[in-house]
Amino acid sequence: MHKSIFIVLLIFFSYTSNADIYWANKVVDFSSQKSDLNWCVNNILGKPNLFPQGGKCVSAWTSKGAKSKSEYIVIEFPNKIEIKQILVFESYNPGAISTIQIYDGNDKAQIVYNTIPSPYKKSKRILSIKLPNNKIVSNKVKIVLKNDVVWGHNYIDAVGIADDDKDYSPKINLPDNLEFKSSRNMGSNINTERSDRYPIVSADGKTLFFTRTHYISTNGKNKNTDIYVSYLKNNVWTIAKNIGKPLNNDKSNYVISTSPDGNTVYLAGNYIKGSSNNKGISYSYKKGKSWTYPQRMLIKNFEYTGKFIEYFVSANRNILLIASKHKDSHGNKDLYYSTLLNDSVWSEPINLGTDLNTTGIESYPYLASDNKTLYFTSDGHPGYGEADIYFSKRIDTTWNNWTTPINLGIPFNSLGWDGGISIPYKANKAYIVSNRSGLGREDIFEIDLENAISPEDSILLFGEVKSELDNKDLFAEVIYSDLSTGKNIGSVFTSNGGKYEIILNRGHKYSIRAESSGHYGINETIDLRMYEQQQKLFLGNQSKNEKPNKISSEIRKDLNLKPIKENITFRINNIFFETGKAELLNESSFELNRILSLLQENENFIIEITGHTDNVGHPQKNLILSINRANAVKEYFVNGGIQNNRIIAKGLGPEKPIVSNESKNGRALNRRVEFRIIEM
Repeated sequence: MHKSIFIVLLIFFSYTSNADIYWANKVVDFSSQKSDLNWCVNNILGKPNLFPQGGKCVSAWTSKGAKSKSEYIVIEFPNKIEIKQILVFESYNPGAISTIQIYDGNDKAQIVYNTIPSPYKKSKRILSIKLPNNKIVSNKVKIVLKNDVVWGHNYIDAVGIADDDKDYSPKINLPDNLEFKSSRNMGSNINTERSDRYPIVSADGKTLFFTRTHYISTNGKNKNTDIYVSYLKNNVWTIAKNIGKPLNNDKSNYVISTSPDGNTVYLAGNYIKGSSNNKGISYSYKKGKSWTYPQRMLIKNFEYTGKFIEYFVSANRNILLIASKHKDSHGNKDLYYSTLLNDSVWSEPINLGTDLNTTGIESYPYLASDNKTLYFTSDGHPGYGEADIYFSKRIDTTWNNWTTPINLGIPFNSLGWDGGISIPYKANKAYIVSNRSGLGREDIFEIDLENAISPEDSILLFGEVKSELDNKDLFAEVIYSDLSTGKNIGSVFTSNGGKYEIILNRGHKYSIRAESSGHYGINETIDLRMYEQQQKLFLGNQSKNEKPNKISSEIRKDLNLKPIKENITFRINNIFFETGKAELLNESSFELNRILSLLQENENFIIEITGHTDNVGHPQKNLILSINRANAVKEYFVNGGIQNNRIIAKGLGPEKPIVSNESKNGRALNRRVEFRIIEM
């Protein structure tokens, strides 16, 4: 019988965590590893990824041989401490550890744990070696395993040391105040005995795209997927129908995103000569009741080495998220992002970093309409099952800094595999895919979305784009920008009837305009800062016992375009002056640069700029102010390279109001600067 020189405690996740743990941060030596990436020695470094769920995920370390007589690993920790406890996280097939040693100040090994290995009754454990009497100060530990006694690979997820012997149990990072609800299987109208997965719901929550895998084939090997679609009618989802050609072909097909109006779908793969491959994405838009043939979108320097890949295009059409394996991946599959360079080309993918990516598999990225909240699936963060759904928020305007991922909890996650989340803009429901008990191999579930895990509030801005001349519908690109930065945020194209829909975040001030061939689009201002104030007021008026709600809004804004012709007057919106003065504010440059570009592209254009005021104050002073403001705009264009004789500036003061000056809003409309083309 071996001599007891230690106290052993096997932790079963019922203890609270009070210990300060130092995690291994360097591998000094090892006997073998299963591969250079999956199950490699570096996977033992850092905090546990696989607890409390456990499992033989690629995020753990295991040796090359399953029957080796002796395997070992030597690791170091960031701090030298008087070690009172060693924690070994055996994520799968525990029991093979025979000896643990710590190294003293002379680098001499001292045995602190020595036992006869034997198979353990459970699939995972945390081996806690408590050393209350130890006086050795160290940051170096050696672990020896006997795989020939406990047959098979022994998986170790992490190793920690502590300077006290307080109990430790890992916890899943869950949201505060989360109410656990039940999930609803979407039933036989959606799910079958096959694999139904990758749900993508439209922004209005009334159209659901997903893929269905066909397992039966003549050669027994074809497991390709087809796109199916269902519609919400009278609060019931219709029987899903195959969306047909050209979106479906003989390859694996699936929708990765939709435009806010649901009339454009983004698809995985490049559709070439009636087929498709997995490298890259395509898009198709609805024409009548049919879908156009998918157009290819290129991704610069896009090379991946894995077999499976997922994509997501943001609601503003500016960001492409990719889950795939590349040369610089931290694990078996990482999350990346690309930015839109032009209508059909994306930038080279950039890794989203170790805030999100682990040594395991990250997949199914989904960026909410707030453009900040990212949902994804991972088997490398602490969770419940094979893979869980998490969310994280961007900390700043870059794509490099993220909050610590938070597990969505039950019922989003289960003991099985859960992923592929999709959320409408109202953020009241979510759709996921899971292999938990259902109708088939994988089913789609609907779950009410809690405020604690929902994205920031958004509004749906919608309307029609028409010609002001004849009121006809126009095909146009609707572009929206952040007025505080002057940068374009995104754009959408109008569908049948000149209709558009975009999603905007509350608390910001936006500029929106439509561009159509032969027309000039006037920038309109959409101020959503008041919605943020209303939300705070609304929540503040609720009782403490009342569940918080969100204000959901839809705003209609029709956009009328004027044709670019002689003697048609255009109002210059989003132009700002110092109060009572003619000094242009910096925010005006965004709008003025558009007109400057028009003049640069059309060298024969001669324009007239006219300033107007309201009727408050002395008429003569208002007249002078209007003239000075018109001249300030002219000077801006001249400084931009336009010849002085191509611009006429004049002011009319309060002489030509467009509405009554009796109200504050009316006076604001009458204070304006306009231009018209007098020669083309």
